[in-house]
Amino acid sequence: MDKYPLLRVGLLCIALSLLPGCAAQHPVRPNTGTGPHSLTESMLNEPNYELQTLPELVGYAAYLAELPSFQRRAECEWLQRFNEISPNAAVQLHLALALLVVSDCGGNELQQAVGLFKTGIAQVQDLQTRRFLSYHAIISERLYSADRYNAELAHKLNQKWKQINENLTRRLRECNESLQDAQSKLEALKAIEQSLNPTEIP
Repeated sequence: MDKYPLLRVGLLCIALSLLPGCAAQHPVRPNTGTGPHSLTESMLNEPNYELQTLPELVGYAAYLAELPSFQRRAECEWLQRFNEISPNAAVQLHLALALLVVSDCGGNELQQAVGLFKTGIAQVQDLQTRRFLSYHAIISERLYSADRYNAELAHKLNQKWKQINENLTRRLRECNESLQDAQSKLEALKAIEQSLNPTEIP
């Protein structure tokens, strides 16, 4: 009799999950619930990633605001994977909203958000939804400009400090060389003085 039937079944399940073709399936969305009493209002229900209506997008923005920071990041990373596998307009708009509130979700969050909002504005027909997206596109563009400015400023400050450090290093080297030259001249003068005034031998 098999002593470990459950273990064998578990290993079989793991092996089947590793068969080719699994990578093409949609990623599993992380559990972003924050407790039995949270997100109970109708506006804060679980997101519908197939809708791109104004009520859904406003509700999703409120949903993101209710999540702890680490769960917002998990939500954003899941949307990134979902968008890579099966991109659609609704997922991209949800992703754009998530990118605005997550600072480590792909590396170019703000730039990506700008592009997704502009794409959504061109695709959505409802005027109020387009205005909502336009407002967020302006915010994302402003944040992206500020981020680029800060990066350029940091680069300039780094280059300036590098130049100052190089100048200080050069001046220190020149001072050391001057000191060594002065010491050599002093030693030479001492040798000349000793040669002019030899010590008397008793």
